[in-house]
Amino acid sequence: MKRLKTLIFLAAIIYAANYFGLIDKGLDYILGPEEMDDPTTITPNVEFPERNQFQAIDDYAFQVPKNKYESVADLADYLSQGASTELEKARIAFSWIANNIKYDDDGFNSEDYGDLSPENVLKTNVAVCSGFSTLYEELCKELGLEAKSISGYSKGYSYTRGEVFDETTHAWNAVKVDGKWKLLDPTWGSSSAQNVNGKAVSTSKFKPYWFDTDPYEFLFKHLPEDSEDQFIPDPLSKEEYEQIDFKDINLFQLGVSAKKILRMVREDNLLEFPKAWKPKYNIQVTKLYLDKNLDSYEDYTFKVVCDENVRIAFINNGKWTDFQKEGNTYTGTINPNEGDLSVSAQLIGDEKGAYPLLKYNVQ
Repeated sequence: MKRLKTLIFLAAIIYAANYFGLIDKGLDYILGPEEMDDPTTITPNVEFPERNQFQAIDDYAFQVPKNKYESVADLADYLSQGASTELEKARIAFSWIANNIKYDDDGFNSEDYGDLSPENVLKTNVAVCSGFSTLYEELCKELGLEAKSISGYSKGYSYTRGEVFDETTHAWNAVKVDGKWKLLDPTWGSSSAQNVNGKAVSTSKFKPYWFDTDPYEFLFKHLPEDSEDQFIPDPLSKEEYEQIDFKDINLFQLGVSAKKILRMVREDNLLEFPKAWKPKYNIQVTKLYLDKNLDSYEDYTFKVVCDENVRIAFINNGKWTDFQKEGNTYTGTINPNEGDLSVSAQLIGDEKGAYPLLKYNVQ
């Protein structure tokens, strides 16, 4: 009888948890006991990324001359010698385009985009987004991959907060790898733009983040015209996308679940998020607080995972408090004073000093 009562009690707990949304098998994070009382904390289920997974593929792509090949087929033939799996082929096409095709600032600023056919983009080595996407699609087909160009609405250089989209503003790609669609943006993988005297000026820099990006992360900056191209079970509407005011995708690169953030958006439960920086090392924050405004003289515990030899510390108004290390996990608890609080990392022996991961405001 005692065992039966225990089972009934556990069943009631599970039912209540599901009813109130505390258990979601589809979410890639978990809530610990202390976190159920404080929705501003999360502990993601983090799989350490293989940061150098594509190093050899990228190196090969970067060594291929951009003006040597007169046709997409010739280029694909050469690139295929440096890649064997479908994933490697999808990556080598992304890496070559992102490294060799430059964004056409003049065309964008004048709205005279010129010939954006794959052949002409390969010849001139410049294009706006649709030229990048069509070349990627054609190159993938020559490599034996199924790929497509996707048009939609982006929150990039020309986006203004609260903008309502009347027409599509960007183009990107999806490629099928081992039966599964993967999202990528070769344009954003190649450069970023700034406003200089009212004109777009691009700076070339290879950004591998935009290859095989998590669909939920991708969705905060890209909304396709066709909702099926979101590749998530419950697609976001255009109206929902326009209302999202979330810009700091660096949080995702630190380990925060974009799926959770999207759920918070849909529940009108958005907080003012802490400032985040892209991790410099192979590092992820596995316990953090999502509200940038913390209370003074309260205890806050953070956890960081890093396979490199680093120093992790709080910096509260200039005062350092080191995290404790156990294996590759760093744990720190602080009772902060009013002012600025940051979580920072420094590679041991790096004379450049520490760089921030997260920044909070303590009230």
